Amino acid sequence: MSLQQMTDEQQRFEEDQVNTDLCAAMALAFSEIDVALKSSSNPHFKSKYADLTAVIDSIKPALIKHGLFFVQTPHETEAGGITLETLLFHKSGGSMSLGKLFVPATKSDAQGYGSALTYARRYGLVTAFGVPQADDDGNAASRPQQQRLEPPPIAKIPAKRRDFLIEQFRHTGSMEDLAELWKDITPDERAAMADAKDFAKQRLMEAA
Repeated sequence: MSLQQMTDEQQRFEEDQVNTDLCAAMALAFSEIDVALKSSSNPHFKSKYADLTAVIDSIKPALIKHGLFFVQTPHETEAGGITLETLLFHKSGGSMSLGKLFVPATKSDAQGYGSALTYARRYGLVTAFGVPQADDDGNAASRPQQQRLEPPPIAKIPAKRRDFLIEQFRHTGSMEDLAELWKDITPDERAAMADAKDFAKQRLMEAA
């Protein structure tokens, strides 16, 4: 084996070790991610939701404990929205993309784009880290760690139809459009799209 081949082999080994360390840390951290409390109010719908601060607070301790941190980077995109990528890093030097999310801006001004960015950051973290959410009624804080809330079963609909509906909810431009879309889908589709509807509502409210 030549010196170059030995160097390449050593480099591959080190890269594999870095990826192994990252995945091991992810497995440990993900098991300790806490519930995000719905502490912010939506006066229009008389409901509560977990804001960006609550979502970060629910994941940050577990990530820090296991040598992980995340970065959310905006990418150049067509006018009318924000594309945000969530990246996960480990202290060993390993990194992994947890996906990109496009969120349309309901207004073509600083407020509209700022709201879209906040929504993209929150929704990106919730989906990347599987953050459960609970009402801030005093019960979630006292719930034993092993009794974390589990998401409800997701209704089964065809993948193409699901992806189409997700895009429809992401691009609704008004409360009227959202209500019309919700009325036109089936009960099974409503069950599967409940979270998408809630996020769409919040996005529209934050942009108002």
